[in-house]
Amino acid sequence: MNSDSGYKYDRKSFEGEQEHIAAAGIEITYLEPHLNAVTAKLAEGYQAVCLFVNDDACEETLRVLHSQGVKYIAMRCAGYNNVDLKVAKELGISVVNVPAYSPEAIAEFAVGMLLTIVRKYHKAYNRVREGNFLLDGLMGFNLEGKTIGIIGTGKIGRILSHGFRAKVIGYDPYPNPAAAAENGIQYVSLEELFKTSDVISLHCPLTPETKYIVNEEALKTTKPGLVIVNTSRGALINTSDLIQGLKSGHIAAVGMDVYERESKYFYRDSSNKIIHDDQLSRLVSFHNVFISGHQAFLTQEALTDFPLFKAVEYVKLRNPVCVNDLHAQALLWDRRVVVRILDHFSIPTPRRLVASRDGGPKLDPELMALVESHTGLRLDLEDPIADVQMREDGEAIIINGEVMEKPFVEKPVNGEDHNVYIYFKGGHGRRLFRKVGNKSSELDPTLSMPRTDGSYVYEEFIDVDNAEDIKVYTVGPTYTHAETRKSPVVDGVVRRNTEGKEIRFITRLSDEERSWASKICEAFGQRVCGFDVLRCDNGARSMVIDVNGWSFVKGNETYYDKAAEILADVCFKYSIKPGRAPGASDIMDDGPQWTLKANVTVFRHADRTPKQKLKFNFPVSEHWTKPFVDLLNGEREEIILRESEQLKKIAEAIQQARDLGASGEDLNKLTQLNNALFSKIDQPGTKAQLKPAFTKGKTTSPRKLEKLQLVFKWGGEFTHAARYQSRDLGESMKKDITIMNKDVLNNVKIFTSSERRVTASAEIFAAALLDSSAATNTTSSTLTTTSNPPSTFTTTTTNPPSTFTTTLTPTKSSHASDSGSVMSIKVPTYQLIIRKDLLDDSNAAKDLTDDVKKRLKFLLRPGESERRPELTWPKGLKKEPVEVVREVIELLTKFREVMRKNFETMDVEKIQQRWQVCCGDEPWLFRERWEKLFEDFCNVKQEKFDPSRVSELYDTLKYCALHHRTFLFAIFDENGGSELGAPQNRTLHELYGRAKALFDLVAPQEYGIEPAEKEEIGVLTSLPLLRNVVHDLEEARNSGECSLTLYFTKESHIHTLVNLVLLSGLPIANPRIPELDYASHITFELYERVGGRGGRLDKEYSIRLALSEGAHSSNVLDSALDARHSLNVKQKKKLTQHLPYNMVIEKLSKHFHRVPNDEDVFSDPNPEAIVVPLVGVAEV
Repeated sequence: MNSDSGYKYDRKSFEGEQEHIAAAGIEITYLEPHLNAVTAKLAEGYQAVCLFVNDDACEETLRVLHSQGVKYIAMRCAGYNNVDLKVAKELGISVVNVPAYSPEAIAEFAVGMLLTIVRKYHKAYNRVREGNFLLDGLMGFNLEGKTIGIIGTGKIGRILSHGFRAKVIGYDPYPNPAAAAENGIQYVSLEELFKTSDVISLHCPLTPETKYIVNEEALKTTKPGLVIVNTSRGALINTSDLIQGLKSGHIAAVGMDVYERESKYFYRDSSNKIIHDDQLSRLVSFHNVFISGHQAFLTQEALTDFPLFKAVEYVKLRNPVCVNDLHAQALLWDRRVVVRILDHFSIPTPRRLVASRDGGPKLDPELMALVESHTGLRLDLEDPIADVQMREDGEAIIINGEVMEKPFVEKPVNGEDHNVYIYFKGGHGRRLFRKVGNKSSELDPTLSMPRTDGSYVYEEFIDVDNAEDIKVYTVGPTYTHAETRKSPVVDGVVRRNTEGKEIRFITRLSDEERSWASKICEAFGQRVCGFDVLRCDNGARSMVIDVNGWSFVKGNETYYDKAAEILADVCFKYSIKPGRAPGASDIMDDGPQWTLKANVTVFRHADRTPKQKLKFNFPVSEHWTKPFVDLLNGEREEIILRESEQLKKIAEAIQQARDLGASGEDLNKLTQLNNALFSKIDQPGTKAQLKPAFTKGKTTSPRKLEKLQLVFKWGGEFTHAARYQSRDLGESMKKDITIMNKDVLNNVKIFTSSERRVTASAEIFAAALLDSSAATNTTSSTLTTTSNPPSTFTTTTTNPPSTFTTTLTPTKSSHASDSGSVMSIKVPTYQLIIRKDLLDDSNAAKDLTDDVKKRLKFLLRPGESERRPELTWPKGLKKEPVEVVREVIELLTKFREVMRKNFETMDVEKIQQRWQVCCGDEPWLFRERWEKLFEDFCNVKQEKFDPSRVSELYDTLKYCALHHRTFLFAIFDENGGSELGAPQNRTLHELYGRAKALFDLVAPQEYGIEPAEKEEIGVLTSLPLLRNVVHDLEEARNSGECSLTLYFTKESHIHTLVNLVLLSGLPIANPRIPELDYASHITFELYERVGGRGGRLDKEYSIRLALSEGAHSSNVLDSALDARHSLNVKQKKKLTQHLPYNMVIEKLSKHFHRVPNDEDVFSDPNPEAIVVPLVGVAEV
């Protein structure tokens, strides 16, 4: 039921889609009255009602609707403030709206309204109509240089922010810093927005919190001469207070497309009636108030179009369960593409000629690459402009020299254009069109000459007197429903039954016709799909004449039950698989099902504390440096000191150096090192690296030690949030793989770096994956492993086995026998294999990366982001990176003053209670961390600023926002933390937004700026890892066994490995990779199926790649947190569809030739490894 059919545009737009609506089994009745508690009784017998902004769905109305059997309310607008959602939920009535409804239209209308009132177009228009051409009173003002405040920074607000060269500020209780930066919006508090804006435009929903957001108190704080535009909801403004502001002259002009009591007058003609609303009458009387009747949404595009690309973008963003592949639906838009695909799959179609006058089909390159990779069909071939003529006798058409005799069928290439013509011999024809009433075609005695205004497909006409017109409906590749009907070309009259439905008869398809249905589902990626078949020559042969896409049978309960069963199964399978994108999105997914054969995944470790370090260089020519040289103990390679006793030797060396006469700046360095050593020696993760540097040059004699660098490091430790991330990720993968192929879990190999945070991530992940009690009972011992392996580690000099057997005592009560005793059983025990050679930091690319870091400054040059489109820089941020750096330095300088003052005046120990519990931090460590940042940013001249420091700032901001948010906001509060936990000052958000923009610009380039450089660094850093991945896939392909291989490593390896994948030449869906945060991971999945395309019976293999950006939030300062302080790990997003196995292996292997001395890492029979047994808990 559609309430209030008085809106002609609504009815017209619905009737324009009547065939699609009918195909979905929906019937619409239009009713005149507005919906309220009285008229709700008219909904009897309807399952759904469609409402607009002026319908009243209050509690009383909803209860009446519920009693009439209504289960759904569909809002044909974005707002839903007129629906009592609490009561609707109580009654089980589902409510849906159109959240992305016409944002461009409303933003454009708001701009138009703004220009109207500031330039007084409406007054000028009325004057001219009266013959008055004076300009008195028409003076306006420029918007350039003014401040425009936007309340509500969703799509409409962001679109509005472009243009006018004005400063745009915004307020939103749910800010989106990344989107704001991209659109040039600076977030401020609501108070600041009212205080500084010259123009205020409202684009937020009406909620209890936003009602009367513009009121007398707020208006008192605004500038004189304020301009207000409201295209959202009327009750955002207190009309009485607005009128007082207009009367006083404080408000210069108002544009209103909405009014708080509009339901009585809007959308109806009251021109011959007296308006009894005094406030509305008063507003209309003001010459500087422009009121329209809630029409901002009203454009032809908004009513008729919901672009497919928006739906595709939504799917990519939200990853919902998709019954049909949305992206592939574009294949159905051009009939030339449809017939090419049908030909490729050997599905018969009528003989045809194509007259292309537009150069051929226009398809998205990504979609064309997808089709080619899955089917081998190229769709990027251009069609030459056709030479089209009619034979002299007018009885045949000649296209590029080929002749087709009449009768023939002329179809527009646009699949949505149903104006199909049939040309008969003798100079007459029939026009086919969408069904209107009981007609679907009409005879035209004048129809003789084909159209020349576009591109057309001409097909041989099949005599329907000896043919059967069949409509086929698929639900997946294995279920079909087919119905015959009277052909529309007979007389154009649609035969209907007593219920008004077209009369059709169920028919049985042949085996060949059913195979076409399966191929069409596969080829077009559409589970639910309709297509038309003609059986001709009295059933001797059949052919497909059209593919329609989404189609549903009408009025057949058996079909509904079977479709519901199949689709429910699809939804159920993916509802418990968070890491798997829904199934119909792969063109190759249906048909013979792909089975997961192997999974190879490379993980970055989970959350850690910020890393900090100090560097000291000791020239060996100085006598006082000898105690530090002695620490090398004759070693010529880097050594690492971790143990407390080892670190104390540095303290002894410091004292000896002082005794040997270190003075001046050298003595200051020694004092700084001693202070750092004293304060950090007992902290987990503290270590010192001693790096000797020798003289350069070619000589046969041993090179001499020239200098010694000591790098003192602390931090980078596993956090309590990392425990949850690792455990949740392990449980998620277990659920995912259990659904896809549980046999994969029978053969698990887990490799890890030797770094403690990496090993800890792997241990907890593996325990959750393999149902070990360690997943829930992980203790601090996991986090305090020393440099020597503990007794549970065993060192091996051979390739370690992946499993062994032991005797366990299960902990679950369900394992106990009736007597209460506990059973002992043998279960597999999986191991962590520590591979330093693959997964620890590598120095192979150090010189290259050091050189890259020196050149990062080039990225800050004016115009660099425009010259390099591959760089990530917010398009809406109307500032150069160098300007943003200056602003960051200014903000940090201010924060340094505030922090130092607050440390002096506040009792900092009482600001936050959970210091030691949360990552072992303390206020003095917080201060030390930030003082180091202040030193790096504020104590250097901007021209000497090191862009690589941006990563440390961004990392620290995120860490503090997650683990010490209360302290962070309080210590940087100019008012001394007067409102702990609920800061109104958004300055920290400004710092975060700028740091994020700089990080996104700089961080991806730290592993290479140019593509060749990225590849070279990737090869030097992660080629052994990539080789292992390829080897694992090849081994799984050839062995016949399912397998799961996991690698846990650090940031450098995940970045460089992803770069190698991107540069391999694979058809990547989105080559712009997001931030790879903690627990980010890249997955290589090997699939197998028997009986692929074309009915083959041999095994076919494919590989699919996916990437998760890890535990990430674009708005970490405002993200909701519980005591875990843990961000959820993002679901994987597909990098590719199913790609042929050989193609992927070939592309990934292209990097292997880049190493001069090419050595196969698999040829070493004795890789150095440390094996950590993980005992699993089996269920009996």
